Amino acid sequence: MDAHYLCTVALRGHEKLVRPTRMGLRREEKIVVNRQLCVANAFEQLLEERMPRFHRAVRKFYDTYGYPISRHIRTPLAADAVYLMMKPLEWLVIYSVSVKLSLLLFARNIQGFSDSSMQLLLF
Repeated sequence: MDAHYLCTVALRGHEKLVRPTRMGLRREEKIVVNRQLCVANAFEQLLEERMPRFHRAVRKFYDTYGYPISRHIRTPLAADAVYLMMKPLEWLVIYSVSVKLSLLLFARNIQGFSDSSMQLLLF
């Protein structure tokens, strides 16, 4: 199966652990989607919009190593292990986005907080 690294995990892991949430489409093919994949895709889109050069470097690294690694994920136990290894990164992304949103919401209530300062908080 030629699949995205995290799609492979969502598809092949034990359902109670990786918790697939729905079906999605990637390049005209149906894929299994879980929360981890949604978070990764949203973060990648944010990187692409805000830091295009960094995004290209990350994407190149991921394409170089992610797919070859995904070919070795053949059992539910292997998929579960990868899912658990990726969990701290998922939490870090969720936490950092939450902190930024909290700062933005709080900053709007601060008198004299300029739009340029707001832009700095965005990334």
